[in-house]
Amino acid sequence: MKTVELRRHSIRGEGQSLSPQGLELAKKAKADLLPGYARVIASDKKRAQETAEAFGFPEYEVDQRFGTMGGEGLAPLEDRVAQLCRERGLSILEAWLALPEAVQAIRPQAEAYWQAVVDVARSLHDGQAALIVSHGGAIEPAVMAGGGNWSLELLGGELNCCEGVRLHFEDDELREIGLRRLG
Repeated sequence: MKTVELRRHSIRGEGQSLSPQGLELAKKAKADLLPGYARVIASDKKRAQETAEAFGFPEYEVDQRFGTMGGEGLAPLEDRVAQLCRERGLSILEAWLALPEAVQAIRPQAEAYWQAVVDVARSLHDGQAALIVSHGGAIEPAVMAGGGNWSLELLGGELNCCEGVRLHFEDDELREIGLRRLG
């Protein structure tokens, strides 16, 4: 069995850096991490890298494949998403997932992210684990793409800061998704 753990970065402050509360939360969340990761990877965003460091990993790989989702294909839908948030009290991710055309726009990015997760799993030996520090709104769609279920129910809802999923692979196949909630 191989394990790939995806964690959302901690609380961002002004700019791209973590807030003091974010640094404290990441230090507390460290207790929920596995010991001895064979690989630690952070997205190319400063907040993900600072979270990896606060988790106790001063050295890590940077991989832009684990960045945020977005782009030109989603821009035309932003007004409708904002309207759904206001009218139905949805979070931004819930609103994106409520629009079939938004799911179609997100799907290629989510599938590419999922493939990057599978690539990390393939790089591990049996019994090894990897940690990827990434972003809310990216982790959830990627896991949905990998799990074949485009509903937040698969994850019990959106991930909060420093929360994540532990993915267990066997023979390059996803066998289990374990939620990592902080409270």
